[in-house]
Amino acid sequence: MDIDECATNTSNCEQVCHNTIGSFTCSCLPGYRINATNTSRCDDIDECAINVANCQQSCTNSVGSFTCSCLPGFSINLTNPSVCDAQRKVILRFTVVSEDVDLTNQQVREKVLQNLQVLARDKTARTERKR
Repeated sequence: MDIDECATNTSNCEQVCHNTIGSFTCSCLPGYRINATNTSRCDDIDECAINVANCQQSCTNSVGSFTCSCLPGFSINLTNPSVCDAQRKVILRFTVVSEDVDLTNQQVREKVLQNLQVLARDKTARTERKR
């Protein structure tokens, strides 16, 4: 009959215990690894030091995890938090020369906004090509 050392708490595993027939094994949660001299203990992995984090600009290790951050003028990418996106401020100035533009009309406002967004994208693309 097998004794479940995990259920009886005799394994002394610091984080995770796996019962096996006649024995047990310890493992660690993500962000930790088994201690080299005491396999019941877990040590924090410094993801920044071993470059597992793949942070594009700055990496801060924390217990069991890490955080990527960006330099001033950049912000974390919302879909890939290890990537930093340049913050761009585009100032658009335009003059309406026709009195036919009725900005009280929702459809007209949406069309003007779409056109401004296209102009901003075109300006950004031209600026990036110059670099």
